[in-house]
Amino acid sequence: EDNLTWTLDADGTMTISGTGAMKEYSSSDSPATQKKDSVNKVVIQEGVTSIGKYAFRDYSNLASIEIPDSVTSIGNYAFYNCNGLTDITIPNSVTSIGNKAFYKCSALKNVKIPGSVLQIGKYAFADCKKIGKFSFAQNASLMRIGDGMLQNASSLSKIKLPGRLRSIPDHTFRDAVKLENCQIGSSVTKIGNSAFQGCKKLQRLILPGQVQTIGKRTFYQCKKLKKVTIRTVQLRKIGKEAFKGCASKIQFAVPKGKQTVYAKLLKGKYGK
Repeated sequence: EDNLTWTLDADGTMTISGTGAMKEYSSSDSPATQKKDSVNKVVIQEGVTSIGKYAFRDYSNLASIEIPDSVTSIGNYAFYNCNGLTDITIPNSVTSIGNKAFYKCSALKNVKIPGSVLQIGKYAFADCKKIGKFSFAQNASLMRIGDGMLQNASSLSKIKLPGRLRSIPDHTFRDAVKLENCQIGSSVTKIGNSAFQGCKKLQRLILPGQVQTIGKRTFYQCKKLKKVTIRTVQLRKIGKEAFKGCASKIQFAVPKGKQTVYAKLLKGKYGK
């Protein structure tokens, strides 16, 4: 590239050096596309400021990646279908992670989002079926995530969402079949359509004080969900079949003075 050099060593290590941003590629034209089956490790050196769109798509033998503190963004589809990647360290310089950046990284096990990240794109970690731990830094600044961020993350059992997050979009945890516990941050105002659909092991849920909207089929087929504590007095809308298919004796604990209003909102939303 004009400002970066890509070097593939005989041992399968791809080193990217230079200064500035990576180009935004199409689905098959990054510099190492022709040799992608030979790459098992990527080392990005200090000075590189971004990981471009489609940069490492379908690098099936890629097992590890070193990202320096100079990188501030990870582009759309950057590691799409890198199904040999088991762990990744995202430095505390990255502010954005693109759409489907780690989609179908089926061997990825542990992910920690640093405090610097402000947004995560649609389906960024969807179909990462071995993710068992997904955590956020205590000082997390994250305010926005895209639809389906952890859809079909079928090994994830618990997660604590950052306090500044304002919305849980459509399909965020859909079919995360082992998810038992999700701690929702205090700033969330909206939980989208099918956000927790098919989370079969989710048993208890606390909706914090800012929630105003629950979408359609949000908790559809959460078969073990038996207690929902609603702490907000601002709830205005609950979508169709939001709690349909939950435990047969599901209980709702609501704030004083809201029993009648919330009973009307919930009517017909959890029928079998």
